[in-house]
Amino acid sequence: MLIMAETWLYKLKPRSSFHFGEGGLGIEATDEVFHSDSFFGALAIGVRMWEGENALVELLSQFQEQPPFRITSLFPYAGEVLLFPNPMVNLPLEGEAEEKQGIRLKYVRFISQGILEPVLRSEPLDGHLIRDNLCQGGRVWLTQQERTALPLAGNEPILWRRHIVTKVAVDRLGMASHSYYAAQVGFSPGCGLYFLLEVEDPASKRLVESALYYLSEAGLGGERSAGHGQFSFESASPFAPFWPTDGDSFITLSLYHPTLPELEAGVLDGQAAYELTQRGGWVNSPERAGQRRKSASFIGEGSVLCSLGKPSYGELVDVTPELEPEKHPVYRYGFAFPIGVHRRVEVDEP
Repeated sequence: MLIMAETWLYKLKPRSSFHFGEGGLGIEATDEVFHSDSFFGALAIGVRMWEGENALVELLSQFQEQPPFRITSLFPYAGEVLLFPNPMVNLPLEGEAEEKQGIRLKYVRFISQGILEPVLRSEPLDGHLIRDNLCQGGRVWLTQQERTALPLAGNEPILWRRHIVTKVAVDRLGMASHSYYAAQVGFSPGCGLYFLLEVEDPASKRLVESALYYLSEAGLGGERSAGHGQFSFESASPFAPFWPTDGDSFITLSLYHPTLPELEAGVLDGQAAYELTQRGGWVNSPERAGQRRKSASFIGEGSVLCSLGKPSYGELVDVTPELEPEKHPVYRYGFAFPIGVHRRVEVDEP
């Protein structure tokens, strides 16, 4: 962790639906998570548009040495309940606990803070294993107290919905039209997306907020030209980290690209359990419009890695297209956002 670092919570309140593309599935699929590499890319564009190109160049140069801030991916929230990626650990439950309740926890993608805290301390979860504590089709697991506090009524509250809409594109030359399908995710009232920012330098926090002001109108994700991805946000709230700081392992809340020295030191050895995701896509800058980034592999959110006692994990990944190398470089954000886990927590087999 950064010395004297402060952690801040930002809640984004949607003003429209979002389209967060899922790799290889086209625009007819969407996700409810905006991954940290794409989010950092959007912040970089926001810094350039709001603060100027020199500010962005200076920011990227800082990340080449020591990251001035770290961000999580954007995850859903509902009222005061924050959702986290379901970590790749063996949950502290009695044997056959799921069968007794008729629940399949392998389908759970998000868990609340009330569930995550005992997981990190390896405290029993059996008291929370109640069917009513699962929502969103069994993909979200909450405590009973959090379930009651949701800003939504009904036996099966809906935090967000995915839907597919039909759109029409018109050829500018021949005026021929064709239809296509685009997926969107819309959040219910009182629900939206949040991220955590860990920062040591107040100037970096101001830079992030400047970018957010720009992005709130320009939008996040895809289909922005159709008005998607817009949001509003309030002032950041101080966030008190609830995770252990002395764990022998850590869970990452962002996509993570290990450096070669970290791999050689064993960050993926021992109790590590992780999933790999391939990230590609298009460059979003005026100088390189229409160019594809090089693809790169990242370790997914919720993965468990071995602690090396380092202040920072990961790196910026150079994904500059081979076309027109004289133009500006292109980077993907690959720094972990680590939260500690005690050694006695067993991990799933990767």
